[in-house]
Amino acid sequence: MFPLPADLESKLSVFTHPTESGNTMHCYFCPKCGVRIFHAGVLPDDNMRPVVSIKGGVIESGLDWKEIKPKHIYTRSAVMELPEE
Repeated sequence: MFPLPADLESKLSVFTHPTESGNTMHCYFCPKCGVRIFHAGVLPDDNMRPVVSIKGGVIESGLDWKEIKPKHIYTRSAVMELPEE
């Protein structure tokens, strides 16, 4: 699974399932309310995918988006590129 600090790992639950591409998806969520926090994928060779999907609603204000530089918003049917600004 995705390596988490011990204090965070004790606060989250994880649901793991195979994907259509042959990867394994680890879906981390709050065990109290069920809100998904983030997803992390593992490739068939057991290496982590270089991308983690963080649910936007769990991000607190004050985050420097220019430093993080998100690339896109993914939906089941499309990838929407984000404008520079």
